[in-house]
Amino acid sequence: MASTVTNTTQKFMRKGELTRAAILDVALDLASRDGLEGLTIGLLADKMNMSKSGVFAHFGSREDLQIEVLKLYHHHFEQEVFYPSMKEVRGLPRLESMFARWIKRVTIEIASAWSWPGRMRCIAACAKPSSWAICATTSIRSRSSTRCTA
Repeated sequence: MASTVTNTTQKFMRKGELTRAAILDVALDLASRDGLEGLTIGLLADKMNMSKSGVFAHFGSREDLQIEVLKLYHHHFEQEVFYPSMKEVRGLPRLESMFARWIKRVTIEIASAWSWPGRMRCIAACAKPSSWAICATTSIRSRSSTRCTA
């Protein structure tokens, strides 16, 4: 009997972990589109075809959900940008690799969340090290700016 309870508990935990991961993936997509403040338990429940209490049970509060979304984003950033770049030679090659990977990631994020053709051209141009100073200035401008001199 004890082994049946243990197996059932392990299956339940796996299912719970899978559900939590699925919720976080959808939450990350919603947060990238609407921002963290636009991320609500109700909206997430609708997208997941779950009850609000079902989503709430996995996180406990909206703030905890937001923190977990930030942790997931941070994990993705480390895996896609930071760790691969650390394999490069120290100095400028590593920095160039990190910057290029970061630009690629931002390009994908913008393409999936917003339709800003001007910013997309700028980001593509900014992938070249010769354009970095211009791009740094452009990225400081407001979001409504779509002009890039790169």
